[in-house]
Amino acid sequence: MQTLSRAIPLFALSYAVLPGAPSSAQAEASDTPTHDAIYIEEILVIGDAEQAGRLPGSGMRLDLDTIDQFDYVDLSQAISSVPGVYVREEDGYGLRPNIGIRGAAAERSQKITLMEDGVLIAPAPYSAPAAYYMPNVSRMTSIEVLKGPAAIRHGPHTVGGAVNFVTRRVPTNTLAEVDLSVGNDSYYKAQGALGGTTESGFGALVEAQAFGAEGFKDLDGGGDTGFDRRDITAKLQWTPNTERDQQLSLKLGYADEDSNETYLGLTDDDFALDPTRRYSASQLGRFQSEHRLAHLNYGIQVTDSLRVNAKAYYNEFDREWNKLDGFIFGPGLQVVLDSPERFATEYALLTGAINSNGSEAQMLDVTNNDRSFTSTGIQASTVYEFATGALDHELNAGIRFHYDDVERDHRRAGFLMTDGVLVSDGLERGSKLTNAAETEALALYLSDAITIERWTVTLGARFEQIDGEFEDILRGTTSESSQSEVSPGIGVYWQASDIVGVLAGVNRGFSPAGPGSGADPERSVNYE
Repeated sequence: MQTLSRAIPLFALSYAVLPGAPSSAQAEASDTPTHDAIYIEEILVIGDAEQAGRLPGSGMRLDLDTIDQFDYVDLSQAISSVPGVYVREEDGYGLRPNIGIRGAAAERSQKITLMEDGVLIAPAPYSAPAAYYMPNVSRMTSIEVLKGPAAIRHGPHTVGGAVNFVTRRVPTNTLAEVDLSVGNDSYYKAQGALGGTTESGFGALVEAQAFGAEGFKDLDGGGDTGFDRRDITAKLQWTPNTERDQQLSLKLGYADEDSNETYLGLTDDDFALDPTRRYSASQLGRFQSEHRLAHLNYGIQVTDSLRVNAKAYYNEFDREWNKLDGFIFGPGLQVVLDSPERFATEYALLTGAINSNGSEAQMLDVTNNDRSFTSTGIQASTVYEFATGALDHELNAGIRFHYDDVERDHRRAGFLMTDGVLVSDGLERGSKLTNAAETEALALYLSDAITIERWTVTLGARFEQIDGEFEDILRGTTSESSQSEVSPGIGVYWQASDIVGVLAGVNRGFSPAGPGSGADPERSVNYE
């Protein structure tokens, strides 16, 4: 595997205007709502540092200072500091990190639950969890990581854990902010925010950012190997002045990406000479995507001891990856790179050293992997605090109805290598893969955190009913599947002293099988 470098910010400039807040500490305070408002909205899954220590499983929260410390746009750099979390990179800029938690497979982050503000954010977490999407980390104010029994509330994937990305809240005071960075390989980042809240409780926030680079790899014959990403988010919020705290918010977002990336690697000898080289055959590699979201959130403090939150969400993700997939008729790319002496002709075609002779054996297969995803649902949760004798209880209950789907169309095209340039053969070759999958899921969870003096025992369970369908459009076949799962867990926490706590927990992990696959879901028993 190649060792990839990243764009390193060489110069950064930020400017913020917060009336009445001349110091950085005051600025931070003026932009931070009360704890009651945060809990009503329920965008956090951990909360503050004190709550993280009392979770029934391991939890860690990366705050804004940590994210901003090195001007992060690469999630791999930010999240790698969390114990038990490991990241395998692909592109060197963190555009598509593969995240694993506690030994769960990192491949496409498919064994963890990804959320944004407490809402499932993966393009199709049930139908196609192995998808190339990750929110832009530079627009986050914190990243929360949950492991063990603490992740039961946030399925469907509880084998490894859950990651929640927390976006900036609508500021209580007027905010105007600009952040600019430049770096090597023509790296740039421009980011701005504008927002505030009126005395009547209506607030708004608009954030926009763009970042990219020309790339650090060298394509034979020249060409762009970099990327550009753009992102805009708008939030509308209403916090009425009523006897009971309540809040209604709407978040709308759009993001796109255009990156010149490829799966094609190098032979061992070529990598030793120049690890940043790219062969001519990879010149058409291009990943393009668009992401749209709409999240509606309402929370109310019904009584002093009862809090209710409801969310509705819609996510849409479209992507096309035009990439070299091999030869129309010939050996696979990995075989050629492993044995370039044995497949000297194919290797020479990849590097552009010779021209194709017109036969399909020397015709390069460039396939456009076109996929579209939707993910939508509604969810509700309640928190009820009460006491029975000397025992204090915090009862959490939740329900979620979720639907997601994916459509795939992988279209093949033939190209001739001619003087180091790929030239289309002009033939319509059709699709090599066309299918669709969809899933409907009902999820329920219930937990009770029981506290007596310095001890807290949390008992919980999650139930999932998952029904899926897979249609192979090319073959004209359809298959269905149904899965039911109960995942219990228990965590025990002892506050030994003011600065020392002891935690133990066990839970049953679950990761559903794909729709219509006929495979068994993945299960585990996790101890800590």
